[in-house]
Amino acid sequence: MLVGSEDYGRDLTGVQNLRKKHKRLEGELASHEPNILQVQELASKLLQESNLGSEIEKRQIQLATNWQELKDLTNER
Repeated sequence: MLVGSEDYGRDLTGVQNLRKKHKRLEGELASHEPNILQVQELASKLLQESNLGSEIEKRQIQLATNWQELKDLTNER
């Protein structure tokens, strides 16, 4: 698992540190979201204009799936 962790902290300080790390991760993901959406949009345009449609579509689906999995792991609490 890339983002998940079974560590819930052993004391209040540990829990607070983990929450801070989680908030930083959420911020990092939020900062990348516009770029992910832009890549998805560009991939859609390339699908319409290119003869490499199957490869582009495969990678576009893979990006969307991986991105959603990452977001889902981040939101699990």
